[in-house]
Amino acid sequence: MIVQVGNLKIRLIGDPHLGRKFEMGVPISRRGEREKKVVEDFKSRILHPGQVDLSICMGDLFDQFVVSPEYVIAAHDAYKNAKVSEYLIMGNHDGSRNINLRSSFDVLERMTEYSGGVTIIRDEPFFLHRNDTVILTVPWHPFIDAKT
Repeated sequence: MIVQVGNLKIRLIGDPHLGRKFEMGVPISRRGEREKKVVEDFKSRILHPGQVDLSICMGDLFDQFVVSPEYVIAAHDAYKNAKVSEYLIMGNHDGSRNINLRSSFDVLERMTEYSGGVTIIRDEPFFLHRNDTVILTVPWHPFIDAKT
């Protein structure tokens, strides 16, 4: 979805849920097809943004706390080749209430640390300042609700 906020054109990607398994009602011979299409669609949105100033993934990049490595690698490959500034907000499927565990989102964050074009938003709200426009982004947090 593309939205206009102030003088910015922003592409929003909502809840890709990479790694989700589609098995109910799917013949065994066709399993895996929809999962591939979800990844292809996600990569296409990142690699072919159209005429936007930036892109925001609204959370739940991954379907679960830990997904298969190929989904983390697919997300990383897309983000490292992004054409516009990418902002990735942590969603409730991306984290855990157990602070001692590390998720696939944590792995992706480490992988993109030096990519430059990707900003990971987690733990606290982030004010995105661009072209005289300010956007507040609020990630999911395991111990603090959005009201606080």
